[in-house]
Amino acid sequence: MKIGILTFHNAHNYGAVLQAYALRTVLRRKGHDVHIINYQNPAITASYPARLPFPVSKRDIFHRSRWKNDLRAIRQWAYSYASWRRQWVKFDAFLGKVLLENDLPPLSLQEVAALDLDCYICGSDQIWTDFLTGGLDPVYFLDFPTKARKISYGASIFTKQIPPAEVDYFRETLSRFDAVSVREASLAAELSNLLHKPVTTVLDPSMLLDAADYNLLCSSAPAKQKYVFAYFLMENDMVSKCATAIAQKLDLPLLEMHFYKQYGLRGHNQRADFGPEDFLNHIRNAEFVVTNSFHGTVFSILYQKPFYSVFEDDARKESILQSLDLSDRHIFSTEQIDLDTVIDYPSCHEKLRSLRQASLDFLDTALC
Repeated sequence: MKIGILTFHNAHNYGAVLQAYALRTVLRRKGHDVHIINYQNPAITASYPARLPFPVSKRDIFHRSRWKNDLRAIRQWAYSYASWRRQWVKFDAFLGKVLLENDLPPLSLQEVAALDLDCYICGSDQIWTDFLTGGLDPVYFLDFPTKARKISYGASIFTKQIPPAEVDYFRETLSRFDAVSVREASLAAELSNLLHKPVTTVLDPSMLLDAADYNLLCSSAPAKQKYVFAYFLMENDMVSKCATAIAQKLDLPLLEMHFYKQYGLRGHNQRADFGPEDFLNHIRNAEFVVTNSFHGTVFSILYQKPFYSVFEDDARKESILQSLDLSDRHIFSTEQIDLDTVIDYPSCHEKLRSLRQASLDFLDTALC
């Protein structure tokens, strides 16, 4: 079957590109002719500029009250600019060579609709979130005429419920799908009631592969030294405190990975220039991982690392940890750290295999 995947493949985000890679890999192993469609939502593209824009406009010069904040912003911009550029180049290379395989330039909605395909799959990621895509994007709702099958796999929204103003559009477009699956059980229940048909909850595509599959993307070079790895999806003082406490208890250096290199943390061992391969490699080689990222949590589990997922309230992380009996890996204070507890990874991965099979079964049935 000829299949095209529509997702946030061009977002310079580790989870976004690796989930796209995973779904394509799984479908190809099932014998399908699968490609990631190079549709690039303008709002997503604009969120990851090749060069960080200068943070101060000419008009700001005439407002003395802003000078202090402007100087702070300029200092942060100058400190993070070079590492951002290196990170962007690495993501762009991964996008071109690995995901798009040096394929076509970006396509318009009309060009997407005209593709000769047997099936469109939209997802995973928060592709149905209006503020991320500059308004609901009809491409991710497959809202165009086609004779091909329409399937969603692990699609998601940012909010806990579909905004009332968007309910009619969700009903109108998704009712034309041949099969619908989402990433969160709460969204599945809401859509099932809305569409009056079954909606399946599936794993994030990144969890459909094993660590050995991702090793194909990694460097084979071993780590030069042992370290604790802290991955900050967003800046968070508690993540920093927990990571520092664990590194001190283990008597190991702490390596921090940030979205931007932080001027306020310039005394820390921080990096913000990793590409997807670097991200995987540093989790694989870490002695311990501390993160507030869903995919940081996922890859810690896949690589069977001691880890803590540090957050207050996050249904997505809570759900996956509960389903794998890893709820004790969720903390939000240094007092909860217990380095004597060993994760039962054989049991965890047995549960993961069961969840994975259910997700693969959904794909098999949906593509029939």
